[in-house]
Amino acid sequence: MFRSSSRPFTGVFVLVFFLSIVLQVTVNVAGAQATGTDSAEVHHLGPPPDAWQSRLTDDRDLQLVIGTDERVRISPTNVRPYQSIAYLEAWDDDTGRAFTCTATFIGPKTLLTAAHCLWIDEFGGWPSGVAIAPGKDGDDNPFGVEFADKLWVPNGWKDATGNSAERFKWDFALVTLASATPGETVGALEIGVFSDATLQAEDFNPVTSGYPGDKQWGTQWTSTQPSFDKIDATHLQNSIDAFQGQSGSGVWSANDGRIAGIVSFETRTKNYALRIDQRVLDSLLCACDLLQCEFNYSIEGNVPDSQPTPGSTPATPPQPTPLPEPPPSLPPGPTPAPALTDSATFDAAWERTDRPVSDGAANRTWMWGPEAFTAPVRELYADSPGGQRAVQYFDKSRMEITNPGGDPSSVWYVTNGLLVRELITGELQTGDGSFESHQPANVNVAGDAGDLNGPTYATFNGLLQAPAHAEGAAVTQRLDRSGTVSNDPSLGTRGVTATRYVPESGHTVASVFWTFMNAEDIVFENGGFTSGPLFQNPFYATGLPISEPYWATVKVAGNEKNVLIQAFERRVLTYTPDNAAGWQVEAGNVGQHYYQWQYVEIAGE
Repeated sequence: MFRSSSRPFTGVFVLVFFLSIVLQVTVNVAGAQATGTDSAEVHHLGPPPDAWQSRLTDDRDLQLVIGTDERVRISPTNVRPYQSIAYLEAWDDDTGRAFTCTATFIGPKTLLTAAHCLWIDEFGGWPSGVAIAPGKDGDDNPFGVEFADKLWVPNGWKDATGNSAERFKWDFALVTLASATPGETVGALEIGVFSDATLQAEDFNPVTSGYPGDKQWGTQWTSTQPSFDKIDATHLQNSIDAFQGQSGSGVWSANDGRIAGIVSFETRTKNYALRIDQRVLDSLLCACDLLQCEFNYSIEGNVPDSQPTPGSTPATPPQPTPLPEPPPSLPPGPTPAPALTDSATFDAAWERTDRPVSDGAANRTWMWGPEAFTAPVRELYADSPGGQRAVQYFDKSRMEITNPGGDPSSVWYVTNGLLVRELITGELQTGDGSFESHQPANVNVAGDAGDLNGPTYATFNGLLQAPAHAEGAAVTQRLDRSGTVSNDPSLGTRGVTATRYVPESGHTVASVFWTFMNAEDIVFENGGFTSGPLFQNPFYATGLPISEPYWATVKVAGNEKNVLIQAFERRVLTYTPDNAAGWQVEAGNVGQHYYQWQYVEIAGE
């Protein structure tokens, strides 16, 4: 979950990077064993150590700053509000690891931070001890070093596992000190609950400050931007530069100094801060009753309920949606892939087709998705070295490196899984010639997940051997959920024909899909955008067709639409004539569907 000097840092949840640092160190402390019990979510730490010494390693292989580094160092730090920003270092006696975050004084003895800074799955939960250094300035601790007395994280974080979107709604926490002197000396920032309109203002001027691990140890750096990039019910999306070590930093308005969010995680292109809304505030107030602490807050009048960003990658997004539908929390099955080269190679494969979409340079469907929703993980595969291969799941597919000894420059070094074939047949592939038999996936191929009339992968099971359309014939066949195929001559006005017969599979590709598979558009190559073939081989992304194209009536965002669907070995392609230009042909959310099938449905058989 966290970065360590013994293995690379990988994140989960649509490729999430926690902005905290974990270090494989031997911490020189005396008597810092955790005592007491986790009573009503409050964790009491034992007596503070007699001495505290921090030892950090230079572990900077993954840069998270977006674009030009616009951070400014704060030195000296004994000025408001920066003296209220605290360096947080916690350690685990059992593993000999330490990790760093940032916290903000919100009361005389109370600090606000992120839940993943205090409750860490990889370490089995609570740390052994937590040191707090307000306004730390390199080796100088102008206000001394204090030790946490009690820790609190919401049950919504502590009782969950993995890194689902639901869990990240609870990524906030409190630290209390035994003495109120530090907070009284440095002062506290106020928490603010803001309306959507205020947070969306072009002059909100969000700013954050913290202790990034890519700079000189213990130095505080700040960055700002005029407004948030996007807000939803639970998160504030921004491009404010941050680096590991800044998890837990407050995000406040430069206009009045009130904290609106807490730095939580980053994807490839954006940072995300947890939004402090009435739900979060109520949780913090209840926690302070337990902790016997206090903090100042204000609530903006008439705060409306915010509508969350749509969960799944939409059929016709007006703008690329950064957060895909969260998959189930990661089960115990996949294990983190230890080789950073896997991550770098997967990143390069993603960038070629999807970075232009993410950066707004191209207007077309995602081929992978806005970002991965798992880290690179290992899955069992009999014919890969050690019986495991590196994979990574995206909305639209799964990347695989089956033969790590192959040529990394080959287009086939990173491949797409044959996920659609497995979903339709129920045959889960465990090796080149080995399979596990399961039920075909009863998951909608296209449209809304709750649509009870649209075709599923199981629907296509009886159509794999259907006769091919003749090349040039109009595509007028309609498919319902039961697998019944009928002819609807009115669909001939759509102008879709069967264009390319593929003898290897015995099916014919629809004209709209064949045009897309052979398209030239903006791609990302050699460090920049250029025009070229979208796919270096037309069947690279999709595999061979395993069904004929069929029209179906499916619900999209609750509205019924005529959608053309064709199943390929690796992808499902859809054509929705009513969609905006660039988004008429889309790749289905096969990666999400397969992950649900393998790790939820099959696991529950």
